[in-house]
Amino acid sequence: MKKRKLGSLDFQVSPVSFGGASISSEGRGYSFGYISEKEAIALLRKAYDRGISLFDAAPIYGHGVSETRMGKAFKDVREKVFIVTKSGVTWDENKQIIRTNDPEVTQRMLEQSLSDLKTDYIDLYMIHWPDQEVDIRIPMEVLQKGQDQGRIIHIGLCNTRLEDLEKAQEVASIVAV
Repeated sequence: MKKRKLGSLDFQVSPVSFGGASISSEGRGYSFGYISEKEAIALLRKAYDRGISLFDAAPIYGHGVSETRMGKAFKDVREKVFIVTKSGVTWDENKQIIRTNDPEVTQRMLEQSLSDLKTDYIDLYMIHWPDQEVDIRIPMEVLQKGQDQGRIIHIGLCNTRLEDLEKAQEVASIVAV
């Protein structure tokens, strides 16, 4: 599969990406139903072997299952895949979905993603959803610190509004929307 430059970034990726919700298990969080870990890892490796190099994840996909499976699938080829993951959608003790950009939650989600993905860095880390209760600049400070530490290579926003994009850019360079 041919690769192309991802926007203004130096990384070459496949023009087709793999959405991690599809491997997120038994319908927990944002997911699409049952797939065993063995099948999920085989599917990820098959996609990689066929030239897919851009993989999208989020902790909410299967309540962490998607990222854990990607971590296992790509531990020996980590530098050859471009991983996108996100913060801002989490869950409570009853597995009820919560949208929040609280900075402590953002930091916790970043740490968990790094651990689950078995990596020292995230290629593109995004705020998954806006949060009307938290000024976007506050979690962006967490992401900027992560970028300064080399734990986040690029920062982006999902499902955003122009107002939040403009505010986020006051704190960090946003490379993807």
